[in-house]
Amino acid sequence: MANASELTFGNRLEKARQGVQIVKGDPGYKPDNDTIKIDNLTTFLDSVEKANDTVTAKRAALFDARAARRDAYFSKMTGLLVRAAMARDHVGGLPGGKSTSAYRRFQKLSQKVSNYHAPAKPLGGETGGGSTTQQKRISRSEVSYGSLAQMARDLVTFANDTTGYAPVNANTTAAALGTYAGALEDNNEDVATKLTEAQNAEADRYELYFTKDKTNPGLVERMRLMKSYVAGEFGRNSELYTQLVALKM
Repeated sequence: MANASELTFGNRLEKARQGVQIVKGDPGYKPDNDTIKIDNLTTFLDSVEKANDTVTAKRAALFDARAARRDAYFSKMTGLLVRAAMARDHVGGLPGGKSTSAYRRFQKLSQKVSNYHAPAKPLGGETGGGSTTQQKRISRSEVSYGSLAQMARDLVTFANDTTGYAPVNANTTAAALGTYAGALEDNNEDVATKLTEAQNAEADRYELYFTKDKTNPGLVERMRLMKSYVAGEFGRNSELYTQLVALKM
């Protein structure tokens, strides 16, 4: 379901298209301003719709990247906590058992990992372009994943440094842990890339709606210019103006 912000952007576009249809039906609508001529407006609104579609697609990609990363870290079968605990238990079965310094290192790391939990309300396609609360949620999330990635690297180091560490389980060998830690880094980088792409798409879309550049104004400004032109040529009491002014941006 589209959020309130997306519905607002969609509504503005729909109203702008209605405005074009309104003036298109009057042969007297012949502005000198190229930015509000019917053909140019139609082309411009098509570009706005494309920008909306791009934002939707980029946010969906960000959602998928975050979901994949969340599963990689917190899967109950192959996540970081499971691997850390299994590696610790393997070390506990080596000579010296739980009394060794190696075991204590693994135990401490497992405890640290266990302090992190999959968020009850995971992030979706949010980019931080909304409320301060949303920005803080995203910031905390990225810090947490960065800390967990470091713990995964520490787990690899501990495995490589522990004499006799040679589990049979394919998920907890030193090589497998190294591959896993690298994959977590890739997950983090993928989310960062998708976040930047979504933020850039939102910024580009924002300009199309709200810039007041005189040579290439945004949607809201073009609608204002259209209403102003109609008021000047047909009067504020005209049916054409009355229809246009009802389209609130």
